[in-house]
Amino acid sequence: MQRLALLVVLVVLVPWVTVGTAHAGMDCDAAASVKSLETVAKDPKATPEDPYAYCLPGIVEQEPKYSARVLAACSKILARDPKDTLCIQLAIRLGKKEHAGVDLYAAVASWKIDVWSWDRGDLTVFLLGKLGDSRAAPLIADVWKATVDEAQKREKKKWSSSMMAWAGWRKDAAQALGEVGGADDKAFLDEQAQATKDKYVRQACLDAIAAIDKRLAPPKP
Repeated sequence: MQRLALLVVLVVLVPWVTVGTAHAGMDCDAAASVKSLETVAKDPKATPEDPYAYCLPGIVEQEPKYSARVLAACSKILARDPKDTLCIQLAIRLGKKEHAGVDLYAAVASWKIDVWSWDRGDLTVFLLGKLGDSRAAPLIADVWKATVDEAQKREKKKWSSSMMAWAGWRKDAAQALGEVGGADDKAFLDEQAQATKDKYVRQACLDAIAAIDKRLAPPKP
């Protein structure tokens, strides 16, 4: 039996759903997790004991041999529930733009982006970046711009947890903009790199600019 030790990344997608890759210190059994997903695909009332929802995001990226089974199970799940957050995430991680009739960009773009709920990652922003759809750039940039004033207020009040969330979220957002942004986003990222005192956020912005340059560069003859 193969086991994968996966890093915990628990992210609130919407107020009533928490999705991640693994519980801290928990070993994920790839075969058992895939089987649990297939069980739920057959019976929506099934409640497998295996923590498949936390394990599968990491499993599908580390174990490609399970891809076909995961996608087949998610086809059934999405057919009855097009808003199933786990299967939307899994399909995107497996490189899909559409699955079982679900427009995956439209699905993720409908999720709220909440800077202050950031906890070791923003899965919504991550998935928008992974989809590689340029329509996501203004969604991410607009949230960033709209949060700057509030972040300054919280910084003056020395709300350390808010500042941690703000720094972490900006790094995630910068990475996503590197994957989907354009020339206008480069200017914004440069502005933010110059404005921040956080060297890690600054570097994330500069890395994103470099990623945009590389992605938009004309192909070499």
